[in-house]
Amino acid sequence: MNIEICLDNIESVDVVAKFPEITRLEICSALSLDGLTPAPYLVQYAKEKSVARRHTMIRPRAGDLCYNEAEIKMMAQEIKLMHESGADGVVIGALDANSHINIAATKYLTDLARSYQLEVTFHRAIDMVPDYLASVQICVDLGIDRILTSGGQSKAFMGLDDIAKVVQKYHGQIEIMAGGGVNKGNIPYFKKVGVDAVHFSAASSKSNVKGESVFSKSSLSYNVTNEDIVKENIAAIACQYQSPLSC
Repeated sequence: MNIEICLDNIESVDVVAKFPEITRLEICSALSLDGLTPAPYLVQYAKEKSVARRHTMIRPRAGDLCYNEAEIKMMAQEIKLMHESGADGVVIGALDANSHINIAATKYLTDLARSYQLEVTFHRAIDMVPDYLASVQICVDLGIDRILTSGGQSKAFMGLDDIAKVVQKYHGQIEIMAGGGVNKGNIPYFKKVGVDAVHFSAASSKSNVKGESVFSKSSLSYNVTNEDIVKENIAAIACQYQSPLSC
């Protein structure tokens, strides 16, 4: 089972670099806004520090995933920039006003990424669509490498049944990566239904400020990958390949 960790800062890169078991990094900025396109240097830093493959979010702004023509052009430039910065793949998602996949934009961005020999992940925009299974088929038809999905629910464990359906139907055609609330407690269920990968942040809040401030504590905090949580999740994955008595 592949392991992908999402992160948005240098400290988190330093943590994940300790774990050769991690397959991929989803590198973002502003994970508190569900992830935006990262700074090029963060991608370069990850390339220097970690053996994990580097997949970068391509998302030009917060909010909905309905992009106009100028924003699509901006995303195309970001794909080029991420390629030049050392990315191995990109993470995209574009919908129309009715929450259907924007096929034209998705094809354009996917084909562009392919021209740079980048892998393509369609992110949890797939969970917002009205016809989940048909939308997975669209991703397959467009040649997308994988989907990151919670099975159309707010948390992946809640969408386990639909995740199991797409795993069964599309095995070998597209990688199915479960994400959204994945943790050591539910990892065995994702393994049981045969997902190809799991995605999690394994993060905890941190602040470097001591004493009182006129600003709120939350505004002065940020999330950093937690080494202990990563260890627990990796152990839960490894446990699936061992006798339960050894776990």
